[in-house]
Amino acid sequence: MCIGSLVALAMLVATTSAWAQAGEQGSITGNLTDDQGGALPGVTVSAVNLATNVSTTGVTNASGVYLLSPITAGRYRVTFSLTGFTTATREIEARAGDRLRLDVPLRVGGVAEQVSVVAETPLLETTTATRSQVIDQALVQNLPSSGRNPFTLSQNVPGVVGEAGNRQSISLRPFDNGGMDGMSINGGVVRSNAFTLDGAPNTSREGGTSGSLAFVPSPDAVQEVRVQTSTYDAQFGRTGGGTVAVSIRSGTNEFRGSAYYIHRDANLNANLYQNIRNGIPKSEIFHYQPGGTIGGPIKRDRTFFFYSFEGLKSGLPSGGSQRTPTELERRGDFSQSGVTIYDVLNTIDGVPQPFPGNVIPQDRLDPVAMNLLQYMPLPNAEPDAAGNNYVYPSGNSRFDTYTSGILRVDHNFSNNTRIFGRYAHNGRRETRAYNGREPVARTGGYHHRWNNVFSIDLTSTLTPTTVSTTRAGWTRHRRLDSSTAEDIGGFDASVLGYPSSFLSGLPSRFVPVSATDYGGASLGQGGGQDGVADDYYVSQTFTQIRGRHQLKVGAEYRTARSLVENPYRGATLGTFTHSRQFTSLRPTVANLAAADGGNAFASFLLGYTASGSVTRSDPFNWRNSYVATFIQDDWRVSNRLTVNLGLRWDYEVPTTERDNRVNNGFDPAAVALVCPACPASGLAAELRGGLTFANGAIYDRDLNDFGPRAGFTFQLNQQTVVRGGYGLTYLPADTDRGTVTGFSRQTPYVASLDSGRTPANRLSNPYPNGILQPIGAEGGAATALGTAINYHTRGREIPEFHQYSIGIQRQLPWRSVLDVSFVGSATRKRPVSLPVNDLSPDQIALGDAYLNALVSNPFVGLMPDGGALNTAATVQRRQLLRPYPQFGDMNEQLLPLGTADYAGIQVTWEKRLSQGIHVLLGYTGSRSTEALSPLNQGEPLYNQLTSTHRPHVLRISGGWTVPDFDDRGWFMRHIVGGWSLNAVTFLRSGTPINMPGNVDLIGDPKVAHPTPARWFNTCTLTVAGTRQGCVSDSEQPAFQIRPDNALDTTGDRLEGVMRHDPFYMDFSFFKTIRTASRVDFQIRVEMFNATNVVQWGTPNTTVANVNFGTIAENQANDPRSVQLQFRVSY
Repeated sequence: MCIGSLVALAMLVATTSAWAQAGEQGSITGNLTDDQGGALPGVTVSAVNLATNVSTTGVTNASGVYLLSPITAGRYRVTFSLTGFTTATREIEARAGDRLRLDVPLRVGGVAEQVSVVAETPLLETTTATRSQVIDQALVQNLPSSGRNPFTLSQNVPGVVGEAGNRQSISLRPFDNGGMDGMSINGGVVRSNAFTLDGAPNTSREGGTSGSLAFVPSPDAVQEVRVQTSTYDAQFGRTGGGTVAVSIRSGTNEFRGSAYYIHRDANLNANLYQNIRNGIPKSEIFHYQPGGTIGGPIKRDRTFFFYSFEGLKSGLPSGGSQRTPTELERRGDFSQSGVTIYDVLNTIDGVPQPFPGNVIPQDRLDPVAMNLLQYMPLPNAEPDAAGNNYVYPSGNSRFDTYTSGILRVDHNFSNNTRIFGRYAHNGRRETRAYNGREPVARTGGYHHRWNNVFSIDLTSTLTPTTVSTTRAGWTRHRRLDSSTAEDIGGFDASVLGYPSSFLSGLPSRFVPVSATDYGGASLGQGGGQDGVADDYYVSQTFTQIRGRHQLKVGAEYRTARSLVENPYRGATLGTFTHSRQFTSLRPTVANLAAADGGNAFASFLLGYTASGSVTRSDPFNWRNSYVATFIQDDWRVSNRLTVNLGLRWDYEVPTTERDNRVNNGFDPAAVALVCPACPASGLAAELRGGLTFANGAIYDRDLNDFGPRAGFTFQLNQQTVVRGGYGLTYLPADTDRGTVTGFSRQTPYVASLDSGRTPANRLSNPYPNGILQPIGAEGGAATALGTAINYHTRGREIPEFHQYSIGIQRQLPWRSVLDVSFVGSATRKRPVSLPVNDLSPDQIALGDAYLNALVSNPFVGLMPDGGALNTAATVQRRQLLRPYPQFGDMNEQLLPLGTADYAGIQVTWEKRLSQGIHVLLGYTGSRSTEALSPLNQGEPLYNQLTSTHRPHVLRISGGWTVPDFDDRGWFMRHIVGGWSLNAVTFLRSGTPINMPGNVDLIGDPKVAHPTPARWFNTCTLTVAGTRQGCVSDSEQPAFQIRPDNALDTTGDRLEGVMRHDPFYMDFSFFKTIRTASRVDFQIRVEMFNATNVVQWGTPNTTVANVNFGTIAENQANDPRSVQLQFRVSY
């Protein structure tokens, strides 16, 4: 069957039956028997929602099996009736997505005779092997939540690990789309998880990432959060980890509402560690967050509505410190800087000589560099262990304005047909912290996000044993970034001394500059972005009971459109970076030792820029679609054994660009350059190999993505269940977009024409030949000659996520459940990037002296994009020995070779709400590894720890609500009763830090007692064998600096050395005052980082840096902050 037919079939199926939700709606099933255990066909089963009086009905089949679906979250009265038998009733509580099993024996008697079955809601999962955890409404609304973002509660679930980073509130708020979704579930790829809202997809493609979260509702609008960590049901797919599903509240037969106001200010908070150390007062902050909800009947028992609104205005401090140039250094005087600076223009036998007195002569200072000094902050603190001498001022804050609203309407045509629609919108504007810079020179500007989500859904019970569910909807996400220069009317960079040949046609903004190790020298913002992504989807599922089988079949279709453009004349100004090289003893050596001297700020003052670029780009309109079909059979083999079997087929339609502005591979046979001088250099006169350009799909079709699912549950006894399963899902690949070389064209800064020995240009005239413009596909195979290029393989395959688990569940007293499981995953066909234009090991063995020798450049004048390769008279011999000498570094991307593996023990103990107490405890002990790149070209992929590896994680969350004591008098009711205490705690291992670059590991990097002054063993051997960074002559070196171009022997992680990650606790308590008029008043106090622990950042891992192995004494997390909330509800 052709792909067009499959898409048409999915659309046809989706439009020929009733609309419904296939996400968080659950079901009730069971087997009804008589006193002798015989099956009872024809029993009418109905479940009435006690809040809405809406009924869901079903009838048992010949095997006595029934199905009630959909069942949304809430309390139900379930009734079982059959002529000649007594009518049985049972009250239960269903949570979002629950698949409950109620087996009820009926005894002979009259229908009018009723028997109430007194029993608790089933706590054990006996119908499916899929692993999930529900965080119910009480926890969602009561647990302390710094950002009021219900999706972040997923990190309370075993197996869920946040991306390595600092615990700051700025990544937890409802509009922080790019931060809150950075998590791995059971070893899955970060940002490959699925997010749903009422069962509808809720993801965007911000920043070219598939798994970015779109809309975030207020906790007051949320019914429950379900975190599905192991997926063995074929109706779920397109995830490389798990699914975080949020259900929105519905209206009921009673009008209910709330209004609240949340307040924070500096007087309630602790100060940052670095501010206390330097005598700087707390930054002033403000945080105003009003909101409210209202819901109720439009027509009782039939039509309901629910609406939630939330706003926010805040100014939050942005603490930190940097190293900024001293007064002496600004004048070119480095006599007190502790490092020797060398003059590469003054050499003896090719060796640069030190500047006399370590001072740069005034006539050598670059005029643009000197004009930029006025925008750099001056030191305001004594240097800390990392050399930082500038602490952000107390007024350094980021400001946000945000509004959000969500409306849901439910309507019931009958007991067999119901519909709901939901629309939500939010918008955010952020003004980023200025970090002591003038407005035009700020490194961060303005950031905007808007989300719109709409879905509609109708459910029909076609027959007593068949339910049809379909859903459709639309999601839009837009992101806009701009600089402060545009906001104030632009900035004329010519006042700094830049020539018009550089600035002509570029946006009126501050050109960004930086100097390595000098954060205070970073100025300006180079680019902007305006991206709009629209997603449309429709899905269909049929569920039917056949004998003891519950069968589900369905199809899903999604299509997406993304516009990505730079609104500022299509230009991105790359940062003019400055390094040690041009003021060091050995400027041609990449792996400098500390003894080689050199200073990045000295290079800046001289105008000796190391790198820079200007990129001009066309706008890009991306298109992609997705089709899936599935079948699932949940077979109840016996009253104790249930088997889950399923198969899903996924198809990611290859991405296209509307105007074919995209590359689609590399042709090694295409003639890229006719080079008359090449034969004299030992090369062919025609050099082959160049980029190809798309005419339609970028990739070949991948039609083989079948995902089997299998699982079982075996009930050992009434209190114990064994569960296990295996499932194969496929990762989302809708952002696998091709490279756009030619349609995006970079003008590189030419730093040197003699392989780094001396500078070729200066900051004051960086692009004497002007800026290159995009030429599209006109250049053919000759596009981007002389530059580094990347291209995607046409044989892209969709990555596979294999997951498996085996475990035991035990129901315990106090309405609690203990789950102990072994959980694992294996990700295969992860996309990797491999170099294709590096030298072979045999060539590297020829040695640096031979490879770095300058020879005649045959490419002069033939490569407009090539920078020095186009203009320099000589070139290093190594360039001519490359497989494709007409290019620099080359990488083939999206090769399906990468792997990742995860194995762990997960323990969960949940005490569901009873007697006012609710507790969720989770422990994970695991190991997570990946192989995504080789150490050297041609070698196997290197297996190492992932960046999210945390060996041990313990999380405890919960709360206690004191009874109201309504019948115990005024004092008990108003003073003692109505209190609630809640807490969230984390105790976890840190994540591994990155391996220092260009070194070999030759010893143990761990130290017995890490401190910010020395986090790991810094003792290092230089290439010459001398020692540096050692605390004593007897200390065993951990590292040895690797000679330039030597083979790599280490990976990306420094195993055994972990980031600092202390114990955390967030705490809240509040008092509720109830009145006779059903109006409740509540005051809440929430404390985040209640114990005020300090988390350090990451250590310096640059081996030649004087601060190697140290951690800047900056508090990387938020200090204790207190939030007050005033609430009225009725």
